Amino acid sequence: MSEFKEFYKEFLKHFRLNTASLILIAATILIGLIIMALVFWAAQKSAPPESKPEMVVTKKIPIQGQAHSSRTLPLPEETIQKPVFPVAKKKEEPPAEPLAAFLKAYKLQKYEASFSEAILSENFEEITRKIYKETGLMLIHLKSIPAAVENRFPTLEKLLLNPVHTRFFLFWKPTVYVSTYEDGYFGEEIKHLQIMLNKIDLYHHNIDGVVDARLTRSLVRFQRQHLLEQTSFPDPSTLFLLTVLSE
Repeated sequence: MSEFKEFYKEFLKHFRLNTASLILIAATILIGLIIMALVFWAAQKSAPPESKPEMVVTKKIPIQGQAHSSRTLPLPEETIQKPVFPVAKKKEEPPAEPLAAFLKAYKLQKYEASFSEAILSENFEEITRKIYKETGLMLIHLKSIPAAVENRFPTLEKLLLNPVHTRFFLFWKPTVYVSTYEDGYFGEEIKHLQIMLNKIDLYHHNIDGVVDARLTRSLVRFQRQHLLEQTSFPDPSTLFLLTVLSE
């Protein structure tokens, strides 16, 4: 019985020793595998991506005298059809009608219907009075447009039929207005008229503010030079053009 106990003790001692050794070996192998896996993962991550070889489109060209032989040449790039995608164009707004754009420039859009009727009838007296009374803007008619006017005022060009001629329209807020013009009349507005004619070298007499034949001749000469109606009176179109050209 004592011999069996001794044998059993030796067996347990030997078994414990071998078990510890096996565990140590297994742990060492496991740690080694983990280290190798980490090294491999790091190498894969830092490696540059593989570049794919470029595809070359080739075309076989037969060589004379060799029915079964051929050689391969690269196809020029310009012969390779590339997909073309349509470019969406920005939708443009249609241009405004000339009359609408003209009236909009002076903020007179609400008079478009009345102005259209005036153009059709070629009678502008009523619409001129209405717009002037409500806005202070005077409708000006001209047969030609000097550069000094064209660069400053939006204009509307229309072909009138009675008689046939081209008329230019614009609006102006008068800075001077002459209501009375007759021989011997005196007024500050007449003096202003004399000064403007003097500035454009058409009046070389006393600036006295009195209407006389010399002033009227200068006025008619100005109207004739600029294709204005020769009214012998400082009407709105004459005053407008005289004001702009004498500034």
